[in-house]
Amino acid sequence: MDELGFIAINEHTSLGCMVYDVSSIGVRVTMLDTKKVPNVFFLSSLSLGAGRVCNVAWRKAEELGAFFVQAPA
Repeated sequence: MDELGFIAINEHTSLGCMVYDVSSIGVRVTMLDTKKVPNVFFLSSLSLGAGRVCNVAWRKAEELGAFFVQAPA
């Protein structure tokens, strides 16, 4: 599945991304510049419902993989 998502950088700033490979433990996202994404971030998309806190597992220039910090409520 691929869909539009948003990564919250802070209270006032979010970056658009494409969400891929959503599983029960993590996700892969693509965007123009992953260097702007902190190691811990909030990801929202339609399939994630209210969104999830994520921890970066690996990072490339335009792609990153992340683990979900906690199970959805």
